[in-house]
Amino acid sequence: MTMVISVLGAIAAGMVVQAILTIKQTSAFSAAVRELRTHGAVAVGGGGKRYHGGKAFVAIAADPGGRVTKAISLSGWTTFSRPDELDQVQGLPLKQLRRDVPIPLIGTPQRAALQSAAESLHQHLVKVA
Repeated sequence: MTMVISVLGAIAAGMVVQAILTIKQTSAFSAAVRELRTHGAVAVGGGGKRYHGGKAFVAIAADPGGRVTKAISLSGWTTFSRPDELDQVQGLPLKQLRRDVPIPLIGTPQRAALQSAAESLHQHLVKVA
């Protein structure tokens, strides 16, 4: 009986640690997105599959003319992942990001997330203009 309690206790402790790490990860990404808002209108997109190459989340900021002013990405398999800057897309037009054109050093999940964010941001900018 004590073995069962020990196993259940270990599982519960693991779930608590995972929840804490997830909250920290979410808070770090949210803070990065808030900072991104100082660079223009912002949209967030997600792409990829959890077990087939991993998920990626990308947030991009663009000026009213539709050029990316700054972008960040959150990708990885663990809750230890933190947002990274995507310098490769800075200065690119949203029109280019919306198309399915490869970008050097950008993986498939990030590319799908970029497309999603660029499409949302484009629609927002058209509506505002």
